[in-house]
Amino acid sequence: MRPFLILLFLLAYSSCSENPTSDQLRANPQEKHVLEGTIIGYTNSPLLLLGFYGYESYAVDSVVTDQAGDFSMGLPPDLQPGLYRLMLSASPNQPMYLDFVFNRESILFSTTVFSLSDSLKILSSKENKGFYEYLKRQDLHEKKMAVFNHVILNYPEKDNFSRRVSRHFRKMQNRHSNYTENLIKKNETLMFSRIIQIHQPPRIIDNLPEQELFNFTRDHFFENTDFSDTFLLRTPFFPEKTLRYIRLFRDQRFSEEEQEESYILAVDTIMRKASVNETLYFILAEYMTNGFESLQMNAVSEYIFSQYILGGPCDRTNMPRGLREKAEEVRKFLPGMTAPDFQFKSRDGNLMRLVDVDRDFTLLVFWSTSCPHCTDMMPRLQGLYDQMKEINQEYFEIIAIGIENDQLEWESYLDTQKLSFINTSELNGWDSELAARYNINATPLLFLLDRDKKIVQKPDRFRQLERFLQRRFH
Repeated sequence: MRPFLILLFLLAYSSCSENPTSDQLRANPQEKHVLEGTIIGYTNSPLLLLGFYGYESYAVDSVVTDQAGDFSMGLPPDLQPGLYRLMLSASPNQPMYLDFVFNRESILFSTTVFSLSDSLKILSSKENKGFYEYLKRQDLHEKKMAVFNHVILNYPEKDNFSRRVSRHFRKMQNRHSNYTENLIKKNETLMFSRIIQIHQPPRIIDNLPEQELFNFTRDHFFENTDFSDTFLLRTPFFPEKTLRYIRLFRDQRFSEEEQEESYILAVDTIMRKASVNETLYFILAEYMTNGFESLQMNAVSEYIFSQYILGGPCDRTNMPRGLREKAEEVRKFLPGMTAPDFQFKSRDGNLMRLVDVDRDFTLLVFWSTSCPHCTDMMPRLQGLYDQMKEINQEYFEIIAIGIENDQLEWESYLDTQKLSFINTSELNGWDSELAARYNINATPLLFLLDRDKKIVQKPDRFRQLERFLQRRFH
């Protein structure tokens, strides 16, 4: 594998103009600011400062601590207010970092490498004193709530103790909500209050049954999220909150198609809310298409492209160039479009063209012997092929295009699995011209074509293809 139905809703969109927020930066933008600190136990070691934009991070600067763990990093005069991450050298699976809110002020702190957050002291920076005061209180609150939640879920429901615990649980929730709301109000001119607000959950109505509580949480999930706040674009929190919301629509009881339909409901809500900010609108569209493509949920990814990128409410001319180019490539392969014709030589030496394959349906399969999902699927495709041939010779054909370099390995697999449908490979791996023409960046990828070679669907999974062919035939 290379690294890394459709529901239509008439949505009432808000304006797509980007609504800038007033950052109220009173300081001179050319004033020099520093990030300075002591990390006890982290001596003569590298530090990397990262910034965020949308769902991507980028390097701002780097420095090395001295023998005492001290460092000082001058911040660029044009550095924008946002959240910045100070990365310590660590394994990728266990990253060590501290987050800081930058709003045109120097930041001075001290901590120890053995307990970065717990031992952190903000010595200078009004933003970060407030930010870390909240984070420490939030962490304590979450630990307490986890204990109470465990008791509520496991203690006999009708017992008096269980009812007392539930009442205390709700009181704690309300107290913390009151604290958070007051903190935001007291610090409304500071950036960290806007970070707190995007994390603030909705107030829960007392005594809701479990399913109603879940529905309430989902319906009010974005209640405290200001999608027009451009400052939050320079933090990782819009994508993080988007991902948490999408997860609320995951259900293990769903079939594959039902799960895709459920995710599409989440996408509709996110894109409708993001339409107030054109920049964010395209960032989240790209973030979600990349994510669903990585999960091989192409139906959801294509829905986002067709409804919100190619046909959405925002100005296409303001679309980021990379996304626009990708959208134009995707457009060529949406259902209803004619698949590009191509000439190829089959494994048995016949020179053929796609348009000459005279069948009701033709399946193009881009696959590779190095892709486990592919090698699991190919024998199942052979079984389906045999089944369709037995019923009607003219109904169905498969053209399997191998993304291969090793001819012997490819042919050995074909022989072992007795794959009798049409097989071809340019034996150029990912440099295959045909793979480039069809915009193939992962395997397996399937295109089901009708007799006129128009794309009917791009099945994500074998069962989806099988059901379609069986239903159409009968």
